[in-house]
Amino acid sequence: MANARRFGIHLDIDGALRNLQYDAINRPTGPSVYNDKDGTLSNSAAYANLTIEKAKGRRCLPMSDKCGRPCPSGCAGFDYQAGCPGIEIAPDELDHRG
Repeated sequence: MANARRFGIHLDIDGALRNLQYDAINRPTGPSVYNDKDGTLSNSAAYANLTIEKAKGRRCLPMSDKCGRPCPSGCAGFDYQAGCPGIEIAPDELDHRG
């Protein structure tokens, strides 16, 4: 059996901005985004932060503060255009919690 790949998850900035616009129209009260560093953010604060990241030319953001360049998991490092490149893992390392 061939080796598999494990990927870290990322947030698609354009998708998140669309969702925040939907929330602002359909659920205008209350915060909707939680950030480990800043706590709960309002829609407008989250939208502003994501707009800044997009202006930097980024298309996605890592969902873990463990992602980076270099990445401690052994991958080539998080790419702000394409996300996590993943790492090869042996079949016996697969997590089958489906």
